Amino acid sequence: QAKKWIDQGYQTLDDLRAKAHLTHNQQVGLKYYDEFLQRIPRVEIQEIENVVKETAELLRPGIILTTGGSYRRGQQTCGDCDMIITHPDRKSHENLLIPLVESLKKKGKRTSDQDKMFNINMYI
Repeated sequence: QAKKWIDQGYQTLDDLRAKAHLTHNQQVGLKYYDEFLQRIPRVEIQEIENVVKETAELLRPGIILTTGGSYRRGQQTCGDCDMIITHPDRKSHENLLIPLVESLKKKGKRTSDQDKMFNINMYI
């Protein structure tokens, strides 16, 4: 896509913002570009983990939330917040994402879906 934009004469992000026909996800990416470049301090990841864990537990008692990625590897800053949600019965975590996001929004927490952008990966 970048080569296509360059071939069309776009040279800066401001050019893209002003003139390019962008998908919704591309618009969100440009909107949060500077924020995406910033690393998240470990203490902030811990705060996010606590809020999400408490909220998930209220929705589905017994839920297990594990924060992974660079946080789990002990890094002092992280590029994002990777979480794995499971339950000992291997079923109660299913279909939790939408109610969890809705509950977080009601608590006043900003969620990426407010811009209709999800990055969800499921592994079995």
